[in-house]
Amino acid sequence: MRTDNGFSRPIDPIEWWFLGFPRKVSAALNLCVEGTGHIGPGELRRAVAVASRACPGARLVRRGRTWVDSGVAPAVTVTHGLPADAPELRTSLPGRAGRTCEVVLFAGPQPTVVFRAGHAVMDARGLLWWARDVFRVLRGEEPAGAPSPATFEDLDDPLHRQAGEAGSDTGMPALLGIPPGADLRRQLWRRCTIEGTVPALEARLAAALVELSGHPVAPVGFVVDVRPGHPEIRSTGNLSLAVSLDLRAGDSWPEVDRQLADALADRTCRVDAPGAEILKAPLPLLRHIVRRVDRSARRDDRHSLLAEVYHLGPVRPGWFHTDGFTAAAGYVLCPMEPGAALSVVATEGDGRTDLTLSWWDGPGMAERVDALLDRLGAALVPQETG
Repeated sequence: MRTDNGFSRPIDPIEWWFLGFPRKVSAALNLCVEGTGHIGPGELRRAVAVASRACPGARLVRRGRTWVDSGVAPAVTVTHGLPADAPELRTSLPGRAGRTCEVVLFAGPQPTVVFRAGHAVMDARGLLWWARDVFRVLRGEEPAGAPSPATFEDLDDPLHRQAGEAGSDTGMPALLGIPPGADLRRQLWRRCTIEGTVPALEARLAAALVELSGHPVAPVGFVVDVRPGHPEIRSTGNLSLAVSLDLRAGDSWPEVDRQLADALADRTCRVDAPGAEILKAPLPLLRHIVRRVDRSARRDDRHSLLAEVYHLGPVRPGWFHTDGFTAAAGYVLCPMEPGAALSVVATEGDGRTDLTLSWWDGPGMAERVDALLDRLGAALVPQETG
């Protein structure tokens, strides 16, 4: 494959883990931008091509244990329907041709543009940066770009140095239960919108989840983006870490917020990420291990976490306006990971908060997920509305 700028970077341990997912299981993140108006497929393809030159992480293909810039823009496809039900958002990335990113345009009177990236090449923040650049180009602006090939190994972040050290206790039953015949290829995505925005959103969600679980103590995961500590780095790569804390039922959200802040400052939280030794495992062996972990979790209904909470932060509609398209909201649909607990992803727009949740599909599960989202929404007291 040709390269435009010689961009390449080594594959990180967490990325190798994602590559070890069974081929029929999607590890693709989906950033959905919905609105009104019109975006033409041709203009979108041109904008994706220009923005992806500035964000070469959107054009990566694997060469052994290295990501390299293919020089080929991500594909743009057009479909109809609702993103949460669309089979186009459940396909695996990298795909058969090795491409790791793509864009899906849901056409109609209320179009939605979905930016998809294999989690092995991007985290949600990187996906957001790439999407914002596509819309900058659509408006005739220059893309901000994300040309850095930096990985965690380059940053030498003290939190990342704890990767691989966390224990592997799996004693937590699923909050929503596991339906009969659960299969990672059949996942349920649900979403709710709450008027207003709230401070300490992660802490509020975590406290509510522990309270709803009925357990006196439960481990909850949080996703931490290390980019704010390295402002010189403009990278779309995986620069976020999953960490976890054991939280007590009855702890108020300010107490949870303080515990999380103290644990991150003191580096006393568990880092739920593989260490460098995982790179020694060939992918066929890793896929076998991942399948075994998933089967065990489903059979025994035991997980290392009660839930994982991820607050992506602001996803402002104004970032995605064009002359012909007015964005209303941005939200993320994340696939479940093999053997993992449920995940709640939050984004904030102008006077609104969107929560999405992924879990196994099955009889009655949509109603159970909706009920949980309603209870979580009730636990979020708006600070501002409008």
